[in-house]
Amino acid sequence: MEIVAKIKQGDTFVLPCAYTPGGAPASIAPLTIRALIKTRSGQPVGEFTVHRIDEAGGLYELDSGDTRTWPVGELISDIRYSAGGASVATDTFMVAVGAAITPREAA
Repeated sequence: MEIVAKIKQGDTFVLPCAYTPGGAPASIAPLTIRALIKTRSGQPVGEFTVHRIDEAGGLYELDSGDTRTWPVGELISDIRYSAGGASVATDTFMVAVGAAITPREAA
């Protein structure tokens, strides 16, 4: 599993993504895109919000929202693409979360 990001609790975390089936960019217009994040033991941590940047070009971002309560350690995720009854998930990836020394101010 690849570590795609190292963050600290409370960091803003946005992951730029591209849908490239077969190695070439493709439209995400017809797709439902979901990505959950969990601990390595499978405990749910949250669900990313998907922001479509360029549907025709297959570009989007995964936004974590508030990470202040994320546990310290390696978290795992994948991205699931669904359309017309078919569904496929990406390889699993990791996000390494460290303890914040200076905490984020309350929202």
